[in-house]
Amino acid sequence: YQVAMRLYLQSCLAADGFDLKLNAYAFFECAFDVFDRFIVRFREMEQALAVMTSTLAMCKNFAAEDREILASLLTRWLTNRVKKVDRARGLLGTCHLYYTDGHRDAKRVGEYLGRAVKLADELARADESVAPSAKNGGPAAAS
Repeated sequence: YQVAMRLYLQSCLAADGFDLKLNAYAFFECAFDVFDRFIVRFREMEQALAVMTSTLAMCKNFAAEDREILASLLTRWLTNRVKKVDRARGLLGTCHLYYTDGHRDAKRVGEYLGRAVKLADELARADESVAPSAKNGGPAAAS
């Protein structure tokens, strides 16, 4: 399934390179469909979302509205389907989708950076609340 998704994304890039906006968008939608229907493991999801985010960042010819829709879908997937520990990294990865050549949305970038920091803080607090002996494999870890 990952091969099919990557082929759709490569086709999207090729169509975008020839300024075939509708075709590029359709290929990206097909990649989303493969992702949605067949990729279920968290690690595979994280990798697939990273590839999709990178692909969208490389596309230069999408209409602003289409780019916004795809970027929002990617962000929604990241916040709903990926484990919390990977969510912050994913949100950071999607920030550059909103601040590229020809598309600069500083408000959205700030929003996602803030969400990523909030998640990182939550994870750090949760990590600190674990008993020190449990972290080091001491007696608390055995119980």
